[in-house]
Amino acid sequence: FPKNPILQFPGVPGGTRREHVTKSHKAEQWAHSARIAYTMSALIAVCGQFESALGNISLEDLARLAQLQPEMTSQERVIDGYLELLRQARLDAETSLENMDKVVTYFQNVLSVNVSADSYDTSAFVQNTFQQIMAGIAWCKMNNQRLSYFLKPGLEECDVAEFVRTIGNELAQCEQLAIKGSKLIPTEKQLKLTPQANDDIQSALMVLQKIASILHETCGIASVQININPESDGFDSTRLKEMIHGEVEKTNGSITLEKTFEPMRLQVFMDASTKSKHFIQCFGEWLYGD
Repeated sequence: FPKNPILQFPGVPGGTRREHVTKSHKAEQWAHSARIAYTMSALIAVCGQFESALGNISLEDLARLAQLQPEMTSQERVIDGYLELLRQARLDAETSLENMDKVVTYFQNVLSVNVSADSYDTSAFVQNTFQQIMAGIAWCKMNNQRLSYFLKPGLEECDVAEFVRTIGNELAQCEQLAIKGSKLIPTEKQLKLTPQANDDIQSALMVLQKIASILHETCGIASVQININPESDGFDSTRLKEMIHGEVEKTNGSITLEKTFEPMRLQVFMDASTKSKHFIQCFGEWLYGD
């Protein structure tokens, strides 16, 4: 059985240190491992929905899904390819996960079109979704820490350092909310997953992945550039901000350098924090119904 991807690059006593980021590829490997864990958790969530739905949907819906078997078989081969790399310990930081992301998106789209929310085990789905959220937060935290070490020593009061602290604090709060939410899920009955609750869950996941991708890609650029100059101990605030700015523009459109952090702050504060708190507070109202 393949190793847990998060264990392929085990951590070190004392946690990630500056030299792991600026003088070696260890932190890059750990970040990629966290990225794999997030993608796998997303796959588990959507496949779990399919598995439980197949026993509850109508024969008509089942026949419609059966017509997609050739497409699904090709997706299965992609998954098998990644699992084989994992068995051979070759699923490393150089391996692109783009095709795995496409598999997850494919099954999510098929599910949304062909399977209604009352056809699958909603309790298991929400539990798996919380696991996905926590995996995404772990991925964000890993790269946020890398970002802090890409700053030259002595720049702890600059705007990038403040941004890193803000992201870190919000991620910690969201992690606690996700843990709290996962403990509220009953095992003895199904949840009533309303369209509003489902929309909020999908919105939260989209925001989380966007933030995670910005942090991951920024660190990837910084890693490449710092390897060009092995004597460097980091970047100044302006250079690192420019890297973040480039990735923010890819997902949010044109924005001035001075406003680089605004989209990230809005997403973290309003979506990941406020909406997550609202989700927890309204858990019973949304999911239990009466």
